[in-house]
Amino acid sequence: MNRLLMLVFSVLFLVPTANSKNVSVAGDWLLTKVEAKDGPQEPYMPVSFKENGDFELMGMKMGTWKFDKKAKTVKIVSQQFKEVNGDNKILKLGKEELVWENAGTKMYFRRMDKEKIGRENAASGLMGTW
Repeated sequence: MNRLLMLVFSVLFLVPTANSKNVSVAGDWLLTKVEAKDGPQEPYMPVSFKENGDFELMGMKMGTWKFDKKAKTVKIVSQQFKEVNGDNKILKLGKEELVWENAGTKMYFRRMDKEKIGRENAASGLMGTW
């Protein structure tokens, strides 16, 4: 019985780890939560990590980014958005979620699917972009 439990827990632990190795930081994310020294915030800002190395916040280029898979960091060079400038240590990287920490501040991101959002907006019957 103990061996069976150990096998089940091993599989449950290894499957998410194996999947996260192939997950890319590149793409569109929604910054949902920031845990800083002055308290938590929920900015809900769209962030894009472009394949060409550009880092965008709310559609405006804020700097550049580079993923270091071995060190598990995202290095950002940005004069405008200093809170993420430097090495951001990845605490969690999954298909739908990214969490990192920089200088004691944790940031939580959810993956965005712009095409799905566009389809749902069009189907809603509301005017404009949501």
